[in-house]
Amino acid sequence: MSNPAASPKSPLACLCKENPHGLVTLWDIVKRIAAHNLVQNGRTLQALTMAIPNLVTPQVSIKDEDLKIILAHLKQLRGDSEFLGFTVTTDLLKWAIDDYESKPHTYGQARSSIEHISAVYQQELSREFFVYIEPEKAKFMRSFDTAVEDPAYGVEALNAFPQSVRDMHLAGNCYGCGYNDACVFHLVRVLEYGLAAMATVFSEPFTHENWHNIIERLESKIRKIDSSTFGADWRDKQKFYSEAACEFMFFKDAWRNHVMHGRDSYDDGRAQNIYSHACAFMRHLARGGLRA
Repeated sequence: MSNPAASPKSPLACLCKENPHGLVTLWDIVKRIAAHNLVQNGRTLQALTMAIPNLVTPQVSIKDEDLKIILAHLKQLRGDSEFLGFTVTTDLLKWAIDDYESKPHTYGQARSSIEHISAVYQQELSREFFVYIEPEKAKFMRSFDTAVEDPAYGVEALNAFPQSVRDMHLAGNCYGCGYNDACVFHLVRVLEYGLAAMATVFSEPFTHENWHNIIERLESKIRKIDSSTFGADWRDKQKFYSEAACEFMFFKDAWRNHVMHGRDSYDDGRAQNIYSHACAFMRHLARGGLRA
């Protein structure tokens, strides 16, 4: 992975502990119902059927060239079935591949095997639950690896606040699935990493107390910034931190208190607006030099 934030020495390394109990994540569910793989499996089963000449007597042994085609389709089907989590179909295909590679078979046996595999596949398929994600929202649905390689709020923000990537990732997935309140909840958690970073700059303890108290203490210290504490460009830094503190106070009043205490609900438009605003603000903090 080329992204420096994803290197072994990065704080992102601790995120491997995110799911110690093997809990099913939203992306696991999305991956299991990937439409492309379902369609691909159907085409492969159809290709397997067509690979067996209808006019050939069932007792005739499979020709080498036909066997190669059949095995190629079986292996393709096995890979897609394994990706979809169809364990019974995958196990059956593994057995069939080994069996057809180890001893000769007739065309009649091949037809019977394909019918059996198809029946098992359809049975497993019938147990799955399918959801539809609107195309415009689908772009927010991404794997965790993609969220690290191409973060929604930019590589600069990811490098500055690496621990926020999990909530940024979940915010996008929640929005894609229509869970707008959950999306805003995770975005507030993303913003909290920025507030914590600013508290560190001013040696202000950051606990789980109300944002209001923390921001007020920060504003008091920001007003006292001068050249003796922040150098020759202290005015620029004071302006940056003052604007950031004002933004955090706005986030607290507009979103944080409401979503944390169930005082408001969010439609698609509001959730997407907050998503865009949070991404832009985290980039702004990173460019200003804040680091978590």
